[in-house]
Order: sequence, then C-alpha cells, then structure tokens
Amino acid sequence: MNESAIRISDVTTLVLGDLVEVRRFGEVLYAGHIEAIAQSMGVAWVRDHVTGARAMLHGTVFDVFMLRRGAGVAQPSAARLAAA
Repeated sequence: MNESAIRISDVTTLVLGDLVEVRRFGEVLYAGHIEAIAQSMGVAWVRDHVTGARAMLHGTVFDVFMLRRGAGVAQPSAARLAAA
C-alpha cells in the first residue's frame, strides 16, 4: 500500500495511463494503469499489473488512489469501449 498516493473521489478526473491503486476496506484489490474512462457513466477501467484482470471502477464503491499521472492519450472510441 502506497501511503503517499492521492485519493481520487471522481474517477472521471483520471486520465488514460494514470497509475492507480484500488482499495476496499484498506485492502489493495488492484494496482495498474487506467486504460479506459466513460465520463458519462462516471466509471473508469484499470488493468491489474499482477493478475491481468480488468476492473471497472466507481469512486463510491472503491477507494481509488493515484500513484503517478499518465500520458493522457486520446480516449478509445465508444465502439471499442462497448466491445471490451
């Protein structure tokens, strides 16, 4: 667990490539980079570095902490998001 991380209450403020740690009840569930954001739904997706699992994040369900700012590359198309 990274104690110097910045807590994020609105996951739509993240940018693609941000390195995050996702916790619930103090336990780290996922740690990886943001790979998609759906601002209209208020969610983002992270790919866990250890397991390779992809998880949908919502700030009211998980405690999301930004460890490092990403590149902020362009959003994938809506069709690619729907297919994921």
